[in-house]
Amino acid sequence: MIKQAIKKTKFGQALVAIKKVYRSDEYRQWFHDFADCHSVFKFYEYGALNDGNALYVINNLNPSSGFFYSWCETCRGLMVAERFGFTPVVDWSKGAYYDKNGWNGCMNPFEYFFEPVSAVSLDEALKSRNVAYYDQHTFGKPFALYDYRSDDELECFARINRKYIRLRQDLRVQLESETGALLGAKKTLAVHVRGVEWGNVKYHPIPASLEEYTARIDKAISEYGYEQIFLATDSDDTVTFFKMKYGDMVVCYGDVIRAQSGSKVLAIFDDSIADEHKGFRLGYEVLKDMLTISKCYGIIAGLSYVSFAAEVFKRERGETYQYKDYVKMKLNSNGISPDDVPMLSKGEKECPSKSKNR
Repeated sequence: MIKQAIKKTKFGQALVAIKKVYRSDEYRQWFHDFADCHSVFKFYEYGALNDGNALYVINNLNPSSGFFYSWCETCRGLMVAERFGFTPVVDWSKGAYYDKNGWNGCMNPFEYFFEPVSAVSLDEALKSRNVAYYDQHTFGKPFALYDYRSDDELECFARINRKYIRLRQDLRVQLESETGALLGAKKTLAVHVRGVEWGNVKYHPIPASLEEYTARIDKAISEYGYEQIFLATDSDDTVTFFKMKYGDMVVCYGDVIRAQSGSKVLAIFDDSIADEHKGFRLGYEVLKDMLTISKCYGIIAGLSYVSFAAEVFKRERGETYQYKDYVKMKLNSNGISPDDVPMLSKGEKECPSKSKNR
């Protein structure tokens, strides 16, 4: 009777699913191939809510994580929650896009931009009985090597994105208006250029030269007759270079926070930017760039979660690029570990305190 009672609860169903992992070759193969898990779920008790429901908080604990790295890890967390029957809750409150006064009354940056992924709020989760946490380091290697563009992975992310990731209605309308006004009806080639290095940090891409991009752009224009280039970049110097070469053929968003001319400091780490809503603004700008890239006919890009997300969002709409050319960027193999860089390791490592670990 006890076993039957447990199986009737969502928490019990999750435990049964976990048990299947080690009893079924199929489940076990999936779990080790996809999640590379070498740990177990730890549940925390914060209160009496959701007694029969296993909650899975997918949080962003690193304040240096870029917007679409956070999105990518959120999608992976949603895959795990779905597989084991957990109710997901997304928390970006420790990430780089957090504004201390919030945005429109919201204190969770994920919900500055997207609808909640379930009916359980973050506040409610932190008063609940059975709460587990997603950890990219526990559940396998994060996409540090940027090696992800197979059809299977794109389709997997597109399915999860379609099911869980929904733009806030007010932002969706605004973004549709801005992207449509910029692109118009012209056949546009998207070019995404990472122009600023992270410094001597291991595993991060070393930006390719701008000449590398222009050679590829010229080839694409010659073969496919693109009428316009949409440039998405983190550097004012890159904008200047491309406009000098291609003139009015280049379009990009104005009034955007980028690394200023001569600077090698990413905007996300630039403390000189005085804007109480810097987090929201930076998130909105990169989100707009990504959606614009996804609406172009072709793409040339380096290694970036931005271009990966664009292809996922495009596929979610049932579309594909006419032309794709991803620049093979080198990764810094001799730099210092991300864990040893203050700006990359100052995120909280522990779950909320004052709880019972079960």
